[in-house]
Amino acid sequence: MTAIQAGRTAAGVIFASVLTTWIPGELPAQAAAPFTVEWYPDTPMAGAATIITLHAVDQDAARAVEEIAGTFGGQELHFDLSDGLSFSALGGVPLDRSGQMEISLIVHTSDAAQVTLTAQLTAAAADYGTDTLTVPPRFTDALDSATASRVANERRMSRGVTDVAHSTARMWEGSFSLPRMARVTSRFGRTRVLNGEPRGRHTGTDLDGEEGDLVQAAAAGIVAIAQEFFYSGNVVFINHGAGLITTYSHLSQIEVSEGQSVRRGEVIGRVGATGRVTGPHLHWAARYGSIALNPLTLVDPKLTELLP
Repeated sequence: MTAIQAGRTAAGVIFASVLTTWIPGELPAQAAAPFTVEWYPDTPMAGAATIITLHAVDQDAARAVEEIAGTFGGQELHFDLSDGLSFSALGGVPLDRSGQMEISLIVHTSDAAQVTLTAQLTAAAADYGTDTLTVPPRFTDALDSATASRVANERRMSRGVTDVAHSTARMWEGSFSLPRMARVTSRFGRTRVLNGEPRGRHTGTDLDGEEGDLVQAAAAGIVAIAQEFFYSGNVVFINHGAGLITTYSHLSQIEVSEGQSVRRGEVIGRVGATGRVTGPHLHWAARYGSIALNPLTLVDPKLTELLP
C-alpha cells in the first residue's frame, strides 16, 4: 500500500508526498505527490455544505484513478470527475462540530495500488442564537403511546431515505434554487425554547408564505416521501442522490407522488400550516446523510461551480 503524508501549506489546501513501501535492504524512496486535496469554504461553519476536491497532478495520475472512497463528518463521500484532473464531492459539517475535522480518502488506481490520504479541516463554531417562544401546551405535552409510536415510525422512514440517498447517483446539475422567494422567518440552527423549556435546534429554514402559495423543488431528484407526518404535517422528501436530501414541510397540498422524478423549479406543493405549527409557512430543510445542513448554503453558486 502507498501512504500519503500530508502537510498544510495554505488555507483549504493539502499538498501530499507519497512514501513507497519499504523493501528490506533499501532505503524508503520518496516520490512526487500524485494528488492534492482542497475544500470550500476554507473554514466552513457548523451546519454548512462543503465541497471536497481531489486534484491529480497530471493526466496520467487522473486516468489511473478507478475509485475514491472517502469519509468526512462520519458520512460517506461520493466523488465525480469535475474536470480532466479533479474529482469533487459534496459533504457537510455537523451542527454540533467545530475545530479540527478529518477528511479520510483512499484512492484505488488501475495498477492495483491504494493511495491513502488524511487531511485536517478546521470548522468554525456558529452561534445561531435562540428563539424563546410561548406556545399552547399541546406543543410541549408528552405524546400518548400511539402518537409516540407513529413518530418513531416516521423517524425510521426518514432515516431510510438517508440510506437510499447514499446509494443513489447524483441527479442534480448546476445551482440549487430557493423553493420560494420569500422572507426568512426563522433561521437554521437556532435553539428553540418553548414555554421555558429547551426543545433542541431548528434544523431547517422557515420561509414566509400564505396558505396555497406555490412551493418548488430546489433541485432535480426523486420524491422519496410524500405523506402526512405528525410534526411536519404534509411533507415532501426529495432524494437528490449522492447522499443529499431536501424536505418541504407543513404543506397544505402535496402536488407530487412518491417515486416521481422532479426538476429544479417544478411545483411540488403549496404552503400550509399542517403538523405542529402556529401558522402557514414553509419549513425547508436539507441533510447530507444524517447531517443537518443549512439549506441556504446549497444556494451558494460557488458550491455548484466546483461540482461537475
